[in-house]
Amino acid sequence: MMLQRCGKSLVSLDLSSSPYRLSHFALDLIGTFCPNVLNLNLTNMGTTKVSLKNMVQRLPHLKYLNVCHCQDIGEKAVWWVLNSLKSLEYLNLTDNRRLTGQCFFQAGMSIKEIVLADCTNVRHEDLTICSLQMFPHSALRIRLCTLLVVVRLVYP
Repeated sequence: MMLQRCGKSLVSLDLSSSPYRLSHFALDLIGTFCPNVLNLNLTNMGTTKVSLKNMVQRLPHLKYLNVCHCQDIGEKAVWWVLNSLKSLEYLNLTDNRRLTGQCFFQAGMSIKEIVLADCTNVRHEDLTICSLQMFPHSALRIRLCTLLVVVRLVYP
């Protein structure tokens, strides 16, 4: 298998253009054979809370994670990502309709950008509290999150 031979050398892995929809088992293989990955794009992959949790626990250096259109992950999975990856800088959660935003209080000081586009269940109550903790050192990119209201945060 290719990941067994060269996985330790990989620093960037983009599975978004895979002609086949990969299952959550692929995340187990990535976590096992690619411990040095810094950038990972899992757009449209079949992921689960458990497979994502297991993978991120074995990728401590991951800085960039794109899980766009991964419909099977929710609050707990994102909580595990933010809690486990202390050096994570970028997280793209576009089109995740299971998130409410409660998990973002786990975002560490290393996070520079979180993308929430078309995350229709994210609530302003949950984001307001975590936004105070994250800003001004992070960018929260929001688009088409229909449950959000405009909240103006003023810093001294």
